[in-house]
Amino acid sequence: RASTGRRAYLRRRSMWAAATMRVPSESATREFGSELLESCEHGAGSPRRPTAGPASAAQSGYGAVAKAAEARLGEAFPGSWPVALQTAFVWILGLAVVLSIGFRAAEVLASLAKGQAPAAPVALVGALAPSPAVQGSGLSRAACTEYTYPQCEAAMLAYIAKGALSRCEAFERVKAEGDMLAFPNAASEARCASAGCCGCPGQCSRCPPRLPECSSWALDGDWKVAFSDGSEVFYTFDAHGHVQAELPVTSLPVTWRATEGAFIPMGNDVAVGRYSVREAEAQCQATLACKGIVYDTSSLQSVGQQDTYHMYLKSSDELVYAPGTGWHSLLEDKRPTTVNGMVAFAGTLNPGQVLAADATQGDYVLDLHRAAPQFFPEGSTDTFSLSGGALGVRRELRGGLQALQGSGVQSAGPGRRRGLLAAPAAAR
Repeated sequence: RASTGRRAYLRRRSMWAAATMRVPSESATREFGSELLESCEHGAGSPRRPTAGPASAAQSGYGAVAKAAEARLGEAFPGSWPVALQTAFVWILGLAVVLSIGFRAAEVLASLAKGQAPAAPVALVGALAPSPAVQGSGLSRAACTEYTYPQCEAAMLAYIAKGALSRCEAFERVKAEGDMLAFPNAASEARCASAGCCGCPGQCSRCPPRLPECSSWALDGDWKVAFSDGSEVFYTFDAHGHVQAELPVTSLPVTWRATEGAFIPMGNDVAVGRYSVREAEAQCQATLACKGIVYDTSSLQSVGQQDTYHMYLKSSDELVYAPGTGWHSLLEDKRPTTVNGMVAFAGTLNPGQVLAADATQGDYVLDLHRAAPQFFPEGSTDTFSLSGGALGVRRELRGGLQALQGSGVQSAGPGRRRGLLAAPAAAR
């Protein structure tokens, strides 16, 4: 009975080992069972524990053999690695991906901070490059804003040798070649059939769109311009961005002299109403009899961003001083008196907006207040543009509150020979 019980125990033990995959082979189980049975039949009180020795793995007991099998199984199938090892592998793989994305993002941000386009794969360069590739390179050498025009100087010298009277004239002859140089940023003479084919319209030439020393070459000379108010102005330009204007005294804008703590006595009212300061000045200038403006600062009302006052437009310029009060007066300054009724001043042109249709031409702006502060209030400008050989001028006074349009043609004056007149911003 005792033997029968032990046999049943051994069968249950073998079934448990097989279910948990701790029994590596049938032979090892049979041998271990035989040893247990033998020990029981000899009357031993408990199963004899197998001893380790220099024998084979099958003879060293099911524990050692199971471990060896498990090791071989782990080598063959990584999914059976220990949980800690699997977790470490996943973390390492994720860290590598994050670092790769981070390094790429840092490169893009660094390129954008330098004003450059991010590096693209070679296969995409042809589609993304802002300017054409140099022949044979396969890569774009520079963006449109980085062109150096290595052929420009030699091209101008060649035209000077052929009779051009100045570098500016030689520059214009180079630009007259057209906008069809295929690789303006390289020493290549290759040309194409359409304008702007280099990928940077207006820059497909041996010289850049503008040369600083010839900023206003297209305007160089004398121009007679008629404005919409009936006045005529004579302009003289040189090739280096300077201009002189000669105009009638009567065409000068009205300027105002402000006095605090003073008013014009009652009566002599031309108009009474609520105005902003600029509106009152414009109204008084348009009224022949008006000579001055009076208002009390306590009547201020703000509508949006505009301040208005209850104002009196007067035909008198006699002031009564009242220090410490809120009265303000504006009197029209008298225009200068000259022998021939003309005044002249000179200034420097500043490049304005470049026209999208033709990058070689654009607007030029003259700050009238900076050139002649005694004649023009702040915010007064003349803007020049060329179209079809005609000079267009837009005059804005007081920051655009008043605007005049003018148009003129080049006269046969001595502008190209004499340059600018002396004594800028002086009445003659």
